[in-house]
Amino acid sequence: MQRVSRATASNVLPAAPEGGTPGYFTGGNPSTGTPATVPGYEWFNGVQEEIMAVLSAAGITPSTADLTQLAQAIRAIAGHTGLNLNVIHYANSGRDILATDMGGLILIAAGVVLTAPRPADLRSEFASMTPGMLVAVSALGPCTLAAAAGDVFSDGTTTVSLLTGGLCLLVVRDDDTWIPLGAGSQAAESLINPGYKRIDGLIVQWGLDASGTAGDMIVTFPVTFPHDVLFATASIVGSCPTNQTFSAHIVNTALNGMGIGKRGTEGDGGGYAATQPVFWLVVGH
Repeated sequence: MQRVSRATASNVLPAAPEGGTPGYFTGGNPSTGTPATVPGYEWFNGVQEEIMAVLSAAGITPSTADLTQLAQAIRAIAGHTGLNLNVIHYANSGRDILATDMGGLILIAAGVVLTAPRPADLRSEFASMTPGMLVAVSALGPCTLAAAAGDVFSDGTTTVSLLTGGLCLLVVRDDDTWIPLGAGSQAAESLINPGYKRIDGLIVQWGLDASGTAGDMIVTFPVTFPHDVLFATASIVGSCPTNQTFSAHIVNTALNGMGIGKRGTEGDGGGYAATQPVFWLVVGH
């Protein structure tokens, strides 16, 4: 499909003539002298531009050599407005979501960051990027969805952390932001040692370390907090010998773990690194 390319064609769209009443074509009536309806240039231009608008919305470059472009465009637009999990794309390394990903499923490899450009920025590839369109994202391993630089998701966050098996639907909102919907991980709880439980947006994690490590130790959380650590504590488990005291304290925290210091004090004031088991508890979101 391509615009008319005759020598008499104009390189700009002519204005339609004024007057006239919109209606329907007729074959005329010779017995009454009523002529048949003859389309004017404005009608042909209208039909042509309506078709060209569909091609543009689908991101298709017009070509006189391809007479299936209108059908291609309709299929493309219809396919992008819903969700077809038979259309699978892959993100084996960091990349942006593309217009061609819309309506399908993206499988993200472990450690990869998939960036969601503002929907408005995708319209250069796909003009019909409208509210309600979506893309599904599933994690093959722990990975991250990230808003574009300087942008945020509809909930004000800049990242969504996914664990193995996690599924998130990204939906275009009417203010040209993404709405992240769905679980970020494959489970809401793991009631073991160490373990965690998700409670109304918070994540509570715990563990008992009986390794006998002397002095400072590093704890790796069962799941990485997506945003922040709100509270952390640790304590020595067990009784103290006469004239000795044991204590544990938090050295530092990160989204994926924390440092714990263990100390013991003898009755004469001398200090040493305690080797007793340590229980730890941390809360974040």
